Amino acid sequence: MSPESSLFTPGQPVPIEFFVGRVQEIERLRSLVQAAARGKFKIGFVTGERGIGKTSLVSFVRHLSEKDDRVAGAHVFLGGAKDVPDMIRRTLDRLLKENVEKPWYGKLKDFFGKRIEEVGLFGISVQLKLTQNDLQQLMHEFVPTIRRLLSQLKGERKAFLLILDDINGLADSAEFANWLKSTVDEIATRPGGPQPLPADRRSGGTAIGSAGVAALTGPRL
Repeated sequence: MSPESSLFTPGQPVPIEFFVGRVQEIERLRSLVQAAARGKFKIGFVTGERGIGKTSLVSFVRHLSEKDDRVAGAHVFLGGAKDVPDMIRRTLDRLLKENVEKPWYGKLKDFFGKRIEEVGLFGISVQLKLTQNDLQQLMHEFVPTIRRLLSQLKGERKAFLLILDDINGLADSAEFANWLKSTVDEIATRPGGPQPLPADRRSGGTAIGSAGVAALTGPRL
């Protein structure tokens, strides 16, 4: 299917109840998530033209994984992200916001402590307030932070599934490439339970992963 004839809208996942097909792709991605929940190092990439349905696919996989595989998920849209600290800020902020109504939210709230701010005019929403010093530290300690956070949810969730959507602006950054390599190397060389996995998404796509991250990549725009 060409992007011109696609029924999908980039960055706007189709409602879960209307998603059909892609059975093989769903099974392959879910197998990665399930392996990650068992503590294995896995990472997956989804590629395709912009508007072909990558975001909808990984959103559906996330829905199934949260329901059946005891993972905590977050869909992070990274369009316009300036650098790695900005990516990390968005990732942790979405992880907090998208689990605010889950039974384990209290444990997330305890983990972030005073860095959580309640905002909103119509109902209460939450926002993660991180200083530049916090972000610089997190950039170098991302894996230990995610591991501690996952330990905080012990008994509630087995893994994190982080969908990193639209990393096009970061893909050419040497900082991002170096951070990604060092993060994957650290995960691979330090076993110890379910682990987060960052991945990569080039354009018009999404990332999803193992015990933590997976990536969708698309063509350059």
